[in-house]
Amino acid sequence: MSFVQLFLLLCTIGSSLGHSEVYPFCESPLDISSKCQKKITRYGYSRELEKCIPFRICENSTSMNNFGSEAVCRRFCVKFKSPSF
Repeated sequence: MSFVQLFLLLCTIGSSLGHSEVYPFCESPLDISSKCQKKITRYGYSRELEKCIPFRICENSTSMNNFGSEAVCRRFCVKFKSPSF
């Protein structure tokens, strides 16, 4: 998927979601396959931990649940919860 296609996909999804929802690809499993030549560190949303975590991913992975920084991952995937009083 090219950068332009990814950008258009994010814009389309973003326009249809409210502030308390997460993007569908945040629910995809993290791609931690060990069979590749070169791995890079990325951040992905862990459903089990309910937070963004660093992990190693194949450089040519097509997984959508991977982000260049924890801040970007959190922006798309972490649900904002109102504080309880």
